[in-house]
Amino acid sequence: MGGIENLFRLKIFFYVGAFGILFLIFVILQFQSPWLIGFDGYFHIKFSYLLKKYFFIDKLPWLQYTIYNDYFRDHHLLFHYLLIPFTFGDLMTWGKVGASFFMAFASFVFYIILKRLNVPYPLFWTIVAFLSSSALLFRLEMLRIQSLSLAFLLIIFLLHVEKRYKLLFLFSMLFVYLYDAFPLVLMISGAFFVAEFLTERKIEFKYFLYSGAGILTGLILNPYFPHNITSFFFNIYRTFFLKVEGIKLGSEWYPYSSLALIENMLLAMIMLFFLILFLPFVKNIKREEMAALILALIFLVFTMKSRRFIEYSPVFIALATVLIAVRRIDKKFIIFLLLASVPFGIFNFYKASKDIKRAPNPERYKNAALWLKENSKEKEIVFNADWDDFPFLFFYNHKNYYILGLDPMYMYKYSPKLYRLYQRITKGKIKRPAKIIKEQFKASYIFTDRYHKKFIKKLNKDKHARLVFQDYWTRVYKIE
Repeated sequence: MGGIENLFRLKIFFYVGAFGILFLIFVILQFQSPWLIGFDGYFHIKFSYLLKKYFFIDKLPWLQYTIYNDYFRDHHLLFHYLLIPFTFGDLMTWGKVGASFFMAFASFVFYIILKRLNVPYPLFWTIVAFLSSSALLFRLEMLRIQSLSLAFLLIIFLLHVEKRYKLLFLFSMLFVYLYDAFPLVLMISGAFFVAEFLTERKIEFKYFLYSGAGILTGLILNPYFPHNITSFFFNIYRTFFLKVEGIKLGSEWYPYSSLALIENMLLAMIMLFFLILFLPFVKNIKREEMAALILALIFLVFTMKSRRFIEYSPVFIALATVLIAVRRIDKKFIIFLLLASVPFGIFNFYKASKDIKRAPNPERYKNAALWLKENSKEKEIVFNADWDDFPFLFFYNHKNYYILGLDPMYMYKYSPKLYRLYQRITKGKIKRPAKIIKEQFKASYIFTDRYHKKFIKKLNKDKHARLVFQDYWTRVYKIE
């Protein structure tokens, strides 16, 4: 018994050590900037802070003139609950720790897959996989859903490999609560269905049966049912089909140029090129290898259509490469490949760190947000002149309500007429906007950054707008 216990302790030691190394790498990268990376993380960490207090949130009155004011369907429900442990201290610092932790968790799952499938030097290949793209590093360091989404997809991949159908059902259900990209689960089932037929000439419907049942259960046994289903289809519609003049999708939904794609995925593309050259020499390709190859190619095509999928593509390319090629080559050559990958990994880490250092500084909004918090009444409405000001304002001040945020489409869906009026006001096309803002938006204050010069010019000449706060970056006006 003593020998078994010692072996178990040694195994736990190696697992904890592997996670610690991965976590350290991503913490170092994360703290290249003192701020959270991007915009949305400020909303997510503050929302989870409030979720800790209220336990369940089904309305967002902080977004007064959007579809979420009256009814909010949280399509990151599980993510927000998992963020709660990181809301007991300074939200900025612990939000960054949380982002690093989730990224380390995703990479640790990748490491477990390699261990279970007997890939040599699994920790080194895990580091190579996650350093194979600078854009992957940058996106996964955001306090957003990407890291946990990738982690769950990798877990679901492993459950397909081992045909652990009950757990496949469970994680498919949990993925619905995590993120409304749950069709990707069915894509993994499809990849294994095709792979099993091509490699073993078997037709296995259990993949679809259990993953599909899990998804259906998650959709129905849902605190937002049935609105979660209608909201899912609305998000699909607004993303791919609804075109509104003056409203553009975020840049992440547009494709990279060919050169930018190669630059952002250079090591991953080299791995894919090596894999393609190696494939003709492979005999008796295994089911999980074929599935990994299918998924790598699908995610690459998706990434060519939308840069958002770069958070998956390099990892699945690396997974296919190590499963098909690394398990079949001599260990001396494996070491050579690992050493050859080092300069590319260092370059990607350096490039991602430069991008992270350029993270937007939320403190430009802090003084104005705190002034409003201290000098306004609770629940008074602030007319924010940009939809993407909202995460910063909300982060520092949830006492006030705002006009819109997260996505301008949510306001357009609420009232196209009001949204067009909002556009005209913030672009400085209305001569005396304050009274109209008071009447149409019930706002008591106006917040704008320094870049809305035409709007500011109109406000300065408006007798109903009094400048009550000003610093280099922002202005606050009280409507009288």
